[in-house]
Amino acid sequence: MAFTSSYTDGLIQQSEYFYGTPDMSLSGSFSGSFKGFGTSSFDYLTVLGNISSSGNVSGVSGSFSYITGNSPLTIASDLLTINGGVQNSSCCNVSHCITASFFSGSHQGDGSDLTGIRVGVANLIGTTMTPSLKSIDKMLIFSNAAACEFKIPRNGLDSYPTGCEFKVMNTGAGTTTITREHPSITFYRSGSAASTDFDIEQYEVVTIKNIAANKWICYP
Repeated sequence: MAFTSSYTDGLIQQSEYFYGTPDMSLSGSFSGSFKGFGTSSFDYLTVLGNISSSGNVSGVSGSFSYITGNSPLTIASDLLTINGGVQNSSCCNVSHCITASFFSGSHQGDGSDLTGIRVGVANLIGTTMTPSLKSIDKMLIFSNAAACEFKIPRNGLDSYPTGCEFKVMNTGAGTTTITREHPSITFYRSGSAASTDFDIEQYEVVTIKNIAANKWICYP
């Protein structure tokens, strides 16, 4: 049985009882509450166009169990927060991939090796750089004939997560000096006293990894 209803005074209501699975066709714009009556409920709501809401969109229990869409499914937001629970830990399970400029928080795998990860490359213009969060896990390449300087950053407006790193490469004729942005930073390198500036020559690469707030290690 099928029927067509319209929006009147904030209410969408059927005019007769039905048996089996109903087919209700709605058109136009609606506001207010859209739900079944008594013990009845809608198992599916199919929409051919867009669904928009100025408030929350939720399932029966206050959340969705499953969201599916065309590939790719795009969620446009400056800040996306995903909370869940596995053994009382916030968790997001992903079976394929997530693409983002950077993540914050902790990330835990299943113990298997990660594959298909590409390190971003940034060819630097100029002779001095203090990296930002956007430079995390990138290969930063100096290619200048003059002397260059890479300044290890300190926590301030930006907070660098433990374990993040920068790879610095020098392809230019001039040496690149690894130093620190501020005296509050401590960095360590094998064979040198703590926080001692050092140079990388042409075609050398150094990895600079954060091990604690304002503490870094440098290694080939």
